[in-house]
Amino acid sequence: MFGTYLWIAGQVIQRRWEAAFRDIFSSIDVLCPILIILQFCTFLKIATDRFKSSRFHLIVYFYRTEDVLEQHLKNLELMTVLKQMYSNQLFFCVSYLGFDFFVASYDTVERVISRENQEWIICTTSYCAYLISTIFILCRACEATKMKADKFDNQLYLLMNENKALRKNVKLQLYLKRKISVTFSGSHFFEIGYPLVSTIVAATTTYLIFLAQFSLLQKD
Repeated sequence: MFGTYLWIAGQVIQRRWEAAFRDIFSSIDVLCPILIILQFCTFLKIATDRFKSSRFHLIVYFYRTEDVLEQHLKNLELMTVLKQMYSNQLFFCVSYLGFDFFVASYDTVERVISRENQEWIICTTSYCAYLISTIFILCRACEATKMKADKFDNQLYLLMNENKALRKNVKLQLYLKRKISVTFSGSHFFEIGYPLVSTIVAATTTYLIFLAQFSLLQKD
């Protein structure tokens, strides 16, 4: 994105107003999904801190395990609300950024093969890195939240093994048997996590390799 802004600045300096305004408006449409992702990640950070706090209270105040469990269940309810609110938006954001990443990568490879407009190659390459980094940040936030929630379950399991009174607590037993997991998806089409990033990169790379080979065969 920084490279795109540099390119726009270059267009303004050279007084290419039409090209400058076109690039400005084309960059604005990317900001919308990015702002949605940043907002969602902010909520996830709050939830992650709450999961961490619940786990700490579970260790320190193990004699009040049921109260801490209630707090943890409220955090899980917050996660459910967030998933319902952002599921469709995340599907749109990830799909849009992933498609834009593919288009920018395609444009970069084409210009590298044709060896023209080297300045634009730098811009599109940095733009590709920016797009995939945004998706990675989203996936990392989702994975971190899931990990913190799972750590609470693991800590509760260890405490119950060490304490006979907790082992006999029916409420705690039922909670562990339910195995409530925190997962995020884009309208249930794909799960948001590290595999999503590798899938997007792998699919784009595979297509671009075929494209490069086909272009080289045409030249021969």
